[in-house]
Amino acid sequence: MGGALTNFIFVPPLRGQEELAFLQSMSEYIEIQIGDDEPPVTALHFERGAKMTVLYSHANAEDLLDVCDTLVQLTENVPVNAIGYDYPGYGLTPGIPDEMGCYRAARACLLYLYHKGVKPSTVVLMGRSLGSGPTVDLATKEFGIAGIVLQSGILSILSCRLPPHVASRLGGADLFNNFKKISSVKCPVFMIHGQNDEVVPLAAGRELWQRAPNALAPWWVEDANHNDVHLHRDYFSKLEGFLQVARACSSSCGKLPEDSWEAVGQVAETIRTRHKIGPPNRLHSLWDGPGLPKKMHEHRQSQDGSMHCSSA
Repeated sequence: MGGALTNFIFVPPLRGQEELAFLQSMSEYIEIQIGDDEPPVTALHFERGAKMTVLYSHANAEDLLDVCDTLVQLTENVPVNAIGYDYPGYGLTPGIPDEMGCYRAARACLLYLYHKGVKPSTVVLMGRSLGSGPTVDLATKEFGIAGIVLQSGILSILSCRLPPHVASRLGGADLFNNFKKISSVKCPVFMIHGQNDEVVPLAAGRELWQRAPNALAPWWVEDANHNDVHLHRDYFSKLEGFLQVARACSSSCGKLPEDSWEAVGQVAETIRTRHKIGPPNRLHSLWDGPGLPKKMHEHRQSQDGSMHCSSA
């Protein structure tokens, strides 16, 4: 799919031997073998002994050396393990970049986690920009995942420059068709997008959110562009809040009691206290969006007094 676009869409950073040697020398560096006839996927696995693990898919024009600090800060500010990887042709992962190669690399990392004893219900997939493609694709195929986070997510490659209805008509010429796949994601979805994003306009994030059946209220970050969302002072508290809710939904086997929303409120207060960002002003204050998760809001009003999260 999208063969005509592949040659000029992927932009791996150019790295010197010293930089790559440094990456390879890191204690977190691993190589994951996909198959006998496939080259390995290189990754950084930060194991912190946490109950939840984030599988992070990076953006275009960056690699593990660029996102290493992000993964370190994530595991230092949020009680979570993290694994990030490079697509084929990026960093030390051999090969030529293409859409299917990205999908295979993401799945290889997930299977690696499973092999290490990590349960699907403790995994959250997270993708930034182009990385939202492998994230959404994997979430449609791997059932039982706790949730996904889409940061500056794309509708598709062509949709970054063309209206979605035009891009959809081009069929096989496009890449990473999140706008078609997102409706098949059964787990909770948390979307983060800078309001001033000039690379992937906020309208794309809004459209993606509308299409996701289990999307929680999104966080449209004020005064943030495409590459500085992670610098916002609330960034880690927002992520931690979502991880808490994703874990609650997953561990409850699809049913979250009504009184659990009180616990969510307590989580919000605890997180905000830890990060010194002030008290919450409403129960779902972990997200600056239009209220409770779509569809879940209706369940909160149900007669049986419980809220049902989609389970896979």
